[in-house]
Amino acid sequence: MMKTIIITLVISMTTINTFCQTYFQGGIYNNTEWSLENSPYIITGDVVLFPDKILTIQPGVQVKFDGFYFLEIRGTLNAIGNENNRIVFTSNQTSPNNNDWQGTKIKNNQGASASFEFCDFSYASVANNVECCNVGGPIYFNSCSFSYNTTALSGYTGYDNYIDNCAFSNNTYCVTQADKIISNSTFIDNQYGLFETERINVSKSIFQNNEFALYGGRGLVDSCVIENNNIGVKPFFEGFELRNNQIVNNTIGVQLSSYNGNYPPVKNNQICNNSTYNVENLDDINKDITENCWCSSDSTIIEDKLYDGYENIYIGLLNYDIFEENCLTVIHRVIKVNLGTEISGINTDKIIIYPNPADEMIAFSGISEFKKVEIYDISGKLLMSETETPICVSTLQKGIYIVKITTLNGLIEIEKLVKN
Repeated sequence: MMKTIIITLVISMTTINTFCQTYFQGGIYNNTEWSLENSPYIITGDVVLFPDKILTIQPGVQVKFDGFYFLEIRGTLNAIGNENNRIVFTSNQTSPNNNDWQGTKIKNNQGASASFEFCDFSYASVANNVECCNVGGPIYFNSCSFSYNTTALSGYTGYDNYIDNCAFSNNTYCVTQADKIISNSTFIDNQYGLFETERINVSKSIFQNNEFALYGGRGLVDSCVIENNNIGVKPFFEGFELRNNQIVNNTIGVQLSSYNGNYPPVKNNQICNNSTYNVENLDDINKDITENCWCSSDSTIIEDKLYDGYENIYIGLLNYDIFEENCLTVIHRVIKVNLGTEISGINTDKIIIYPNPADEMIAFSGISEFKKVEIYDISGKLLMSETETPICVSTLQKGIYIVKITTLNGLIEIEKLVKN
């Protein structure tokens, strides 16, 4: 009878070690270490680390979830791998899919903290979620990878969580919500790099081949490469402050919006060769996008890749600079509307076409002498080139045209002409 009781107790224990793998579910009520020799750990039910307790996961350990279960942290989790012995959190299915397991949950509201280094997360619903607010921490991810998750990182804490040197690939949503500092990371082949984020700063990171690279706002994006995405930067509320980025070869480089009439600065970026628009204004607020380079000094090419009130009367206008092609020197500032952004040393005189709309003849104010006036259709085809005013436009069809005015000192002004 006693022998039978002992066998029953052993079988009913939460942890069972068989053939160098460990099955586990339930609560962790004491300081615990998951060792490499007992790896992989097969999670067969939800796991909760209770407050004030420490779970340490050794380098090289694999944690595999055998169903839609989670690992919840209310105490302290230390998962510190290394370059040669990464810690793995993944599905235990033979043919895994995202949503195979629920994810890790960091209960910041109960004082939790978590350190992840050289960890790989895959096939989760939400690989990691942090829960508000202002208790616990720190929480950070260093040299981690996230792949084939529905969401990689979500939640907010009221203080900064750090993500450095991490790689995100083939996720639906890489980073959502708020309170994260991201640096030196890569976002490749995801649906969304960032999704509806606030209070998130991103620096020195690469976004490539995503449907939406950065969809967010109320944060700084600095010194990033954003290329070959469908949408490079999409605003949430008023959008991101953008500085020192290369935003190139996307379908649309930057979409701009505002909140209560306010929008953040967009300065010192190279916004070039985006196939549909370099910049698309989305609302009726006029915006300053001076001090950005378009990798071309051809004003017609620049204007063709800007979407503003010249294309749609319900949209605000965009002021911008024309740089030399090396992006070092401003040769002209195009001021469509006075926003108080004029600076000394840059020509900002406003040239006005009159009448506009026009029937037969047009003339110009704001300039006494010019070298030539060129008129293009909206596809960029040159239709007229004149050296004297007034100019007869009676032969033009009804529609919208681009007028390029080159002054004697080489400065260029771009205006739109409406022909009745």
